[in-house]
Amino acid sequence: MSNATITLVTRTQKKSGSIRLRFRLSDGRAVQLFCRSDIKADLDDLKKFNSDGTLKSRVSIYNEDLRNEIDDYISAMYKVYSQAKKEGRILNSESFNKQVNDELNPEQETRRADMRLYTRFRKYIDDNTGITFGEGRSKHYKVVLCELDRFLAMKRCRDLPVVDFDSDMVREFMRFLENEYLYVPQWRRLYVGMNSRNIPKSRRSKNTIVGKLRILQAFFNDLYDREEIPSNPFVKMGKASRKGMMRTQYGDPISLELSDIKKILESIVPESLQETKDAFLLQCALGCRISDLKVMRPENLSVSDDGVPFVHYLPIKTKSMQKDNKEINTPVVKFALDIIKKRGFDLKIIHNVSGARGYNDKIRDLLKECGVNRTVTVLKDGENEYHPLFLEASSKICRKTHI
Repeated sequence: MSNATITLVTRTQKKSGSIRLRFRLSDGRAVQLFCRSDIKADLDDLKKFNSDGTLKSRVSIYNEDLRNEIDDYISAMYKVYSQAKKEGRILNSESFNKQVNDELNPEQETRRADMRLYTRFRKYIDDNTGITFGEGRSKHYKVVLCELDRFLAMKRCRDLPVVDFDSDMVREFMRFLENEYLYVPQWRRLYVGMNSRNIPKSRRSKNTIVGKLRILQAFFNDLYDREEIPSNPFVKMGKASRKGMMRTQYGDPISLELSDIKKILESIVPESLQETKDAFLLQCALGCRISDLKVMRPENLSVSDDGVPFVHYLPIKTKSMQKDNKEINTPVVKFALDIIKKRGFDLKIIHNVSGARGYNDKIRDLLKECGVNRTVTVLKDGENEYHPLFLEASSKICRKTHI
C-alpha cells in the first residue's frame, strides 16, 4: 500500500487573479514528483481549499467546477503513481506529468502520434516567416531544423513526438551540435546534396551552438504558451543549468581605425583585388549589411536639400518587423561617392560572400596586401588569442567600422 500524499503548490507573488495549479506527490523523502496541470484557478477560490485539495471546514459556497478538476487530477496522479510502483518503474516529474495528462485526456495520446517534432517545428517556421521572422532569420531557423532532423535520424527516432523531446535530449542535441563533424563519415548519406561548405568539418564554437539552442528554445516557449505541451524541456533543465548552457562569450569587438582605412585607400592593389577594395570601402562607409548592399541600385542614392549625398534603404533583415516603412538614411563620404560614380552598385564579388575565393576570403587578402596587420585579441574556447587583424576580417567588420 502506497503512503504517497499529494498537495497543492500555490506559491505566487500575485495578490489577485488566477494561477495555473501545480501538484506535488510525496512518498517519503526519496520521492518528490511535481505536476503542472492545465487547471487555472482564481486565487480567491483557492483560499477555500486546504493544501491537500479538500475544502476547508465550514465552507459552503465554493467553485464546484474547480473542486471537481482538483479531485480528478489528484485521482489521476494516485492511479499513475500506483501503477508505476506496482510495475517497478521509476518516474521523474517530466514523465509523471505526461502520464497523468494522458490519463486525464486519453484522446490526446492518439493525437500525440501526429505531433511529430520535425513536422511541428517546420510548421512553426512556416507560420512565422514574413510575420515574426524576416527572410534572414527564417533561413537560420531552417538550418536548425535540418540539424535537428539529422540528430533524430542518427538516434533513429525521426518520428519522435514533440512531448517526448525532454531536457536530457536538449543536452544530447547540444553535444551533437558541438561534435557533428565527427559523425559525417559514418552518416554520409544524410549529407548528400548539401553544399560542401555547409557540411561541418570542425567543432562548432560555443556561441554558435548557443545561437542554435536559442532558436529551438523559442519554438518550445511558443508551444508551451499555446498549451500544446505540458512542460517546456528548457525550463525543466533548471535555471542554473540552463543559464550555464546558454551563456555566450564575446571578446572585444574588432573594427578598423581611421589609420587602417587610410592604408587601404592609399594602397595600390592588384587588379584581382580592386573590386574587393571598392566593395569593402563602400560597405565600411555605409555601415550596411551585405544583404542590403547586394540589392542597392542607383535609385537608392539621393541628395539632401543642403546638397549632401546620402543612401536610403529599408533594411532587409528587419523590414518585415517594422511598424512603418521608415528608411535608413546614411550620408555618403567623398571616397564612397567616387566608388558609386565609378561602379554604380554593380559589385559582382559581394554576391559570393563565403564561398571559396569569395568576398570574405578576398577581404582578408586585401587587408594583408594593404598592411592592415596590427594585433587584435580574439576570444576562443574561453581563452584569449592574438592574431593579425586581417586574419579576423570579413564583411561583418564593415558594420562595426561604419565611417
